[in-house]
Amino acid sequence: MKLQITRTFERKETIDVELPYYYKQDLMLDEVDSVIYGKIDEDCTTTIQITYNYRGKVRFELEINAVPADYFSCYMIGEYKSNKGEYLEANAKMLAAVQDEIAKEGEER
Repeated sequence: MKLQITRTFERKETIDVELPYYYKQDLMLDEVDSVIYGKIDEDCTTTIQITYNYRGKVRFELEINAVPADYFSCYMIGEYKSNKGEYLEANAKMLAAVQDEIAKEGEER
């Protein structure tokens, strides 16, 4: 029996990138809507993940990685390219959620 298959080859190449570089990855999960917004600098990468579940709850995750920019080079293709505005919008949502939680803590005391 003969089958037709598709092979994918990876190759290294040098690209010209302006830092900070912003990317966005929609994880497309079944149970939740989850999007990662990232900012890649020369020696540090920051990611904000916002996850909405179908019960109306929202979860925010912040991750800071002290690694060189080429560690996250898989995001430096057109498919993931984002912009500073989208990253700052995600950051503002996360900060607003933190401030709401702090205000709730203050009211309980």
